[in-house]
Amino acid sequence: MKLYIGIMKTSYRNELVYKTSVFANVTSVLITCFVLYYLWVTIYADLDSYSNVSINYMVTYAVIGVLIGSYQGENTGLYLNQLVRSGEITNFFTKPINIYLLLLSRSIGQSVAKFITTTLLTALICIVFMGIQSPATFVHTVGFIISLIFAYLISFNVLYLIGLFSFFVVEIWGFEFGRIAIISILSGTIIPWWFFPSEIQFLIKYSLFNCMVGVPTSIYIGKISNNELWLALGIQLIWIALLFITSVGVYGKAARKVSVYGG
Repeated sequence: MKLYIGIMKTSYRNELVYKTSVFANVTSVLITCFVLYYLWVTIYADLDSYSNVSINYMVTYAVIGVLIGSYQGENTGLYLNQLVRSGEITNFFTKPINIYLLLLSRSIGQSVAKFITTTLLTALICIVFMGIQSPATFVHTVGFIISLIFAYLISFNVLYLIGLFSFFVVEIWGFEFGRIAIISILSGTIIPWWFFPSEIQFLIKYSLFNCMVGVPTSIYIGKISNNELWLALGIQLIWIALLFITSVGVYGKAARKVSVYGG
């Protein structure tokens, strides 16, 4: 356990080393927030609300979605790809180190640093200049915090699973670009699930990628009711379990492949 805590601390400190990178991250997230702010203000110009969501909560939804993404975008998959390509991954097969816990510790350290330096600062600026609303109710506040943790674990497991493909393909950039493209459309950051046709809203609402951003933000603004809150959290847990089970299976095949080639 001390090993993983040490990795977490090291990755946290490393993320804070480059001040220019921190400034660039804050600037990038702020620009995205302001673009979405003016986009939704324009769309709602002649509307009091849409699907029972007012302009204030729609702006809040958009900004919260961007803020969630600001610390979820760490490079677990690409880092694992680097370990495989360099051959360093073989070290983990000869030592009592759990690669999953190692990467999770590294990811948590990076994300906490990004949350403190980028997410919180951007959130304060958005609260002052955009009038971001507080969570709908106390129950939604608690549900939002739990959903954030689940959303993070879903995001990590997706990135980890993509990284595991490094054992079977030369490059994973295609998978990574595909992930980014799909998340842009289906995570709910840009297009909320209630803007989709009613026939497929439930499927979009609880899809894998919407559970990474759309579900916690929908809970925050009260779009997911108290009665449906626990269903939403339960579905997020199911996605975490499915991704973890899948990654265990893929890692097992990868380990056998390395053993066959003498790793």
